[in-house]
Amino acid sequence: MPPKSRKPEPARGAHSGAHAAAAPAPHAAESALPPPDFPDLSYAGLAALGRDSIEAVVQSNAAISAGIEAMGREIMVAARAALQAAGATARALLEAKTFEEVVRLQTDLAWRNFDELVQGSTRLQELSCSVASRAIEPWQNAAARA
Repeated sequence: MPPKSRKPEPARGAHSGAHAAAAPAPHAAESALPPPDFPDLSYAGLAALGRDSIEAVVQSNAAISAGIEAMGREIMVAARAALQAAGATARALLEAKTFEEVVRLQTDLAWRNFDELVQGSTRLQELSCSVASRAIEPWQNAAARA
């Protein structure tokens, strides 16, 4: 049998394994931040901070709820328009006399749907950006007061 190989031992002074102490970073003292300045740590100050936070949550949630409702209305308007266009196209397809007319009707429907998709997604993107800025505004105001 061949002799068992031994693992090389770490050099003296080297830390290894779970028992090794974490060595401080060489620039830890240079990059240390000063302690934060808390001007008012009284009960009244903390209570005011809590009230401001709750007020910001309520305002933010109201803005998000209104935004989601507006987005839902936009989606419903787009869906209704798409269904009406599809219904009109279906009626026209039933009355089509030639294969070329069928292809033209289907192509027109596809282009209308694509245009509506692009316009609708643009409207939803603008609406979501507006909702996000309105939802974050109460937090910015609360941070400015703090």
